[in-house]
Amino acid sequence: FEPGTVVAYSNWGAALAGYIVERVSGQSFDAYVHEHIFEPLGMDRTAVHSMLSDQEWVAKQRAQQKHYTAANQPLGTSLYYVSLYPAGMATGAFGDLVKFGQAFLPADGEASPLFAERETLEAMLSPSLLFADGVTPRNAHGFWTDELGVPVVWHNGGTKGSTAWFTLDPQNGIGLITNTNQRDESIYNVGLLSLVFGRYPGEVGGAAAGDISGTYVAARSIFRGFGKPYSLFTLMPIIPAEAGGFEVPETGQTLLPAGGDAFLLDMGGMKQYRVFAVNSPDGRTILQYPGIDYLEVNGTVEIAKLALLGLFVAAGLFSLVNLVGRLVGFIRRKRSASAFERYRILVH
Repeated sequence: FEPGTVVAYSNWGAALAGYIVERVSGQSFDAYVHEHIFEPLGMDRTAVHSMLSDQEWVAKQRAQQKHYTAANQPLGTSLYYVSLYPAGMATGAFGDLVKFGQAFLPADGEASPLFAERETLEAMLSPSLLFADGVTPRNAHGFWTDELGVPVVWHNGGTKGSTAWFTLDPQNGIGLITNTNQRDESIYNVGLLSLVFGRYPGEVGGAAAGDISGTYVAARSIFRGFGKPYSLFTLMPIIPAEAGGFEVPETGQTLLPAGGDAFLLDMGGMKQYRVFAVNSPDGRTILQYPGIDYLEVNGTVEIAKLALLGLFVAAGLFSLVNLVGRLVGFIRRKRSASAFERYRILVH
């Protein structure tokens, strides 16, 4: 895509930013973070290297941690490594993450240990990307934004067995940090947000400015090369809801008109945020979620592609089984022939 036309959360972008830090500072990324962030904040129980080699205590504790599914099934230690270093996977004690959050919410008149000037902190928490309406903040220099009962900035993350959610209300100096040892956890990470920060105060409902029903593909996908079929697994259908607005089937998510081209997405009553619908130059609808765009596609064509992919996989498996069967048969025939030859020689 042309720069500036599509938004997709990118681990590649985060890794590139980390690489730039290394080139400019002359230090490894983990060494730089320890010296300039962890040490000033007293975060002595956090590792940032992908192998946790920069903090021995963290590595030992992490090897003992237990993880679970949403159905409370054990996942063991669920050790997970982000190969695209240093895109994520900071690992540490909950208290350290609290210290990190407090650095962004200094009291009036007090300096933050991370910023020499208050203006730098204020600039970091200010919008750096807007939604389609040109007014609503979408990103603040790495933090995503939401309008709950108050404007907040946030970031979240998860691996195969852990979740984390980091939310700040800079106006009132309030933060909420949630960690769990459960894969894809949402009750605490998502459900607590409206209890602490309130719910979106604007009016919702009424007639939508446009029909957004259709099939969409996540912009955070692969659209070229051998990994292209992956995009078929990020398809998201949106259909009209009986009670008005639209819904994402089997997810509990609804999209209600919120004025203009905006919709309020409700995640089963737990979390709400605004989504904006815009038209691309080729006439497709693009749904702007906080951290990602969803691009409208021809649903029939994409489903046909998915069916062809299934046939391709089935044919590949059939060919592989057939090849293995022929190989086993060949080995057995060769062994039988060899045994007969030995018997013939012995008789002779």
